[in-house]
Amino acid sequence: MKFLKIHGTENDFVFFDTSEITNEEVFVKQIPEICHRRVGVGADGVVVIAKMSNYYEWKYYNSDGSAAEFCGNAVRCAGAYIKETYGDQGEIKLKTDVGTIRIDSLDHSNFKAHLSFQAQILKKIEVQGHESYLCQAGVPHVVILTPTQGRGELLKVAQDVRSSGETYSTWNITFVKSGEPTQAVTFERGVEDFTQSCGSGAISAAYVVMSTKQSDKVIIKMPGGLIKVDKVEGGTLLEGLAEIAFSGHWRLT
Repeated sequence: MKFLKIHGTENDFVFFDTSEITNEEVFVKQIPEICHRRVGVGADGVVVIAKMSNYYEWKYYNSDGSAAEFCGNAVRCAGAYIKETYGDQGEIKLKTDVGTIRIDSLDHSNFKAHLSFQAQILKKIEVQGHESYLCQAGVPHVVILTPTQGRGELLKVAQDVRSSGETYSTWNITFVKSGEPTQAVTFERGVEDFTQSCGSGAISAAYVVMSTKQSDKVIIKMPGGLIKVDKVEGGTLLEGLAEIAFSGHWRLT
């Protein structure tokens, strides 16, 4: 099975064309092995692309094999995959569970996704003394404002959220530190660890920042790089790096 490994600000994914998959059940069971960083390709998720007449469809899987409705960085990486694999140089339309997304290639490694939704801030709460927000940005996030981005401290908070039994205990957890630029890091569900970058986490963080500032444009600095988030009428623009790392073949066993 031929694949491309692509990263969006170091949030990495393994891409397959749907024609490569002869047994979907076996394939899905092997996703944790594909994503394993010692015995597999190594990735935060797997994406399967299907080319239709004038658009593309995808299936997105977390590294544990669970399906997810949306992944912002993977959408931009899908633009890179489609451009490389099918030679599509025009307007790319990708059908997802959260709507059809237009992807623009800005240059060889930067892509902009036109999302048909705006993030929703559902509720303001407090998590271990930190001002926090429940957000929906294609997938759910609890956004926690903290004065630090130290992984040790944040990991303890994330683990406490996971064991809390609260309705948001299974959500993505995005920690945000104010500044110029705003810093954020996400503890992702389905990965159960911090990732170098998270598109929906960047969107959630940006909308929380937008709610307190008179601006519809925010740059979010994640460990893997910068992501630009613009709130526009009826949607959101998500812009950032998407680069092909390497290609290879996976043997389905």
